[in-house]
Amino acid sequence: MSEFTILNGAIGNGAFVIAGLFLLLLVTVFIGMGSTVLSLVQGAPSQRASATNFRDTILTGAPILVLMGLVLMLGVYIPPPLDRLLHDAVNFLETPP
Repeated sequence: MSEFTILNGAIGNGAFVIAGLFLLLLVTVFIGMGSTVLSLVQGAPSQRASATNFRDTILTGAPILVLMGLVLMLGVYIPPPLDRLLHDAVNFLETPP
């Protein structure tokens, strides 16, 4: 969301060169991160790694899936108590001393 806000602000102010550079650098970051992650996830395991008896179970995967679901839920829907807490924090920080 923040990347879209930055891009929207740059385009809204007519800074098209800055917006283009921002997009170029953003694509570079995504390609770099994607190539690193994909090589780890889809790469062939070494002989030493294949020889181990370790395998993922529900106990190793469930916490990751639960936290990923929580992050997704907070990205789509913010519960009212958390929304109120965030608004109170913003009001506190905006209030001059």
